[in-house]
Amino acid sequence: MRHLKIKFFACGIAALFALTANAQWIWTGAENNNFSNPENWLVGGSVPASGPSSSTENYEFNLAGGGTIEVDGNFGFNSITFGSSAGSFTFNGGQLRGSGGQFAQGFTRTINQNSSATQTFNTAFNWMNTNAQNFVLNANSGDLILSNVGVSNQGVGYSINGDHKVSIGNVATDREIRRFTGNGTLEITGSTNRTSTYDVDLHTMLVTNTSGNALGGTNPTFQSGSRLAGTGTVSSGTLTFNDGGIISPGMHGNNVPSGNEIGTLTSNNMVLNEGFVYDWDFTASDSDRFVLTGELNLSASNSDLSVINLIGDMNDFDPFSNNVLFSFDTVEGASDGTVLSWSVNNNGSETGYFAVVSGNDVILSIPEPGTLMFILFAGLLGMAGYRRRRN
Repeated sequence: MRHLKIKFFACGIAALFALTANAQWIWTGAENNNFSNPENWLVGGSVPASGPSSSTENYEFNLAGGGTIEVDGNFGFNSITFGSSAGSFTFNGGQLRGSGGQFAQGFTRTINQNSSATQTFNTAFNWMNTNAQNFVLNANSGDLILSNVGVSNQGVGYSINGDHKVSIGNVATDREIRRFTGNGTLEITGSTNRTSTYDVDLHTMLVTNTSGNALGGTNPTFQSGSRLAGTGTVSSGTLTFNDGGIISPGMHGNNVPSGNEIGTLTSNNMVLNEGFVYDWDFTASDSDRFVLTGELNLSASNSDLSVINLIGDMNDFDPFSNNVLFSFDTVEGASDGTVLSWSVNNNGSETGYFAVVSGNDVILSIPEPGTLMFILFAGLLGMAGYRRRRN
């Protein structure tokens, strides 16, 4: 009798699993480009009786030719996967959403990009909030373009690996983008008004918006190895760069290696902590710049562990013009004329230039004549002492 009960229990579990398991929908595109048309799908090797609904399913796209898909409604999903052989797909209209409601934290809803082709979503994403990474780019995959991250996306996460990026357009005003992992690039081409605080770890945030604040009123902290790059307006909040956090205005491709193009980033307030890194690109007529409409706080950054990397031909550098690193409205931890102790290097070698607070700017400068004479005199004294010791 006991064995019979166990069998009944096992059958019940199996039946429950069968009821709750998510079907795997394979896109064929056989009929037309409508997401809801059952003739465009295979489920279990057969064409389903009806198309996708608001239930949560797994969708798979493998066609090498790619295509355009009209999302003509609201469709729940557990995962959308692009296979390694998939071409470029473009999704238009409608809404793709998780199931279980906006606050169903137990559900994992992911976009898995395994194809080398770029995938584009001109759709809204709804109810994506979860503790998981929602958009996952593997090391050999192509990019994702999300023109409208949409509504109810609190806590959407991105795992971007390799020389790839996710490009994001506008984000709903009451939502935020957070949880960055991997070593790829998150590009923000639009804006949001969400206010939050989050860390950016081992990741490049590329700002390329033309209006609004890319990060709204957020207060991001850039940790060691994380880079802020691009040209545009970042935040109405406060940016913080900790030890190893990298400032890199300009656009330099998907993975934003230092030194290709000049750029200007604008934000409100900034806190620089000891050990920050500024990859500052220059030409004979132009240079990178970071403009702050609020306060630049230098209180904890004034040491030679903070580094300015000069990127360019030193023959083109003029320390009397085209030499501004930061512009600001107010400054904390320094005053006009303060010579900062930051290291200034070019290709790993010290340049002899100094970072100096000058009016409402931090500029690169050579020592003033009096300072230069003092350095020269100190050097001569040192050499004389060395000769006496040799004798």
